[in-house]
Amino acid sequence: MKRIIVTGGSGKIGAWILKELLDRGHEVLNVDLKPAADPRCRTLIADLTDSGQAFGAIGVYTGIDELQPSLRAQPVDVLVHFAAIPRVQLVPDAEVFRINTTSTYNVMEAAVRAGIRKVVFASSEATYGVGAKWYFNRNWGIFAEWMKNDKIKVDSYLIGIDWKF
Repeated sequence: MKRIIVTGGSGKIGAWILKELLDRGHEVLNVDLKPAADPRCRTLIADLTDSGQAFGAIGVYTGIDELQPSLRAQPVDVLVHFAAIPRVQLVPDAEVFRINTTSTYNVMEAAVRAGIRKVVFASSEATYGVGAKWYFNRNWGIFAEWMKNDKIKVDSYLIGIDWKF
């Protein structure tokens, strides 16, 4: 059994990830803006664009079950980061960029400082051109540029992190 934090576990893909992890017997904490649909999963409500909330949820919050016999801080084995605006035109394009880049930066910084050695990050196939015709047709126009730009910025940031492990 592993202790896993999932960000964005209340979303479409995140909910599936939570179910799979819970079905396999892992101890899972969902960090999201709304509770998980699966009653087996505890959710910590946090806005990950706020660095204090991100650090509190990931870096400080290590007691997934506060009723554990041991109250010592327990290490988190894996962080799965799916929290993001998943597609364009859900919010204004500048908000997509702000939310996705800021939340990912905060989550990764918190993971590094908390000593979490394994991180799974969801990006987009459209970031580097696969499926680009869907993102860059007349119907979507410049909106897709924000989605592509935020993913490229985040991917570049992740490559440059000194994980120190």
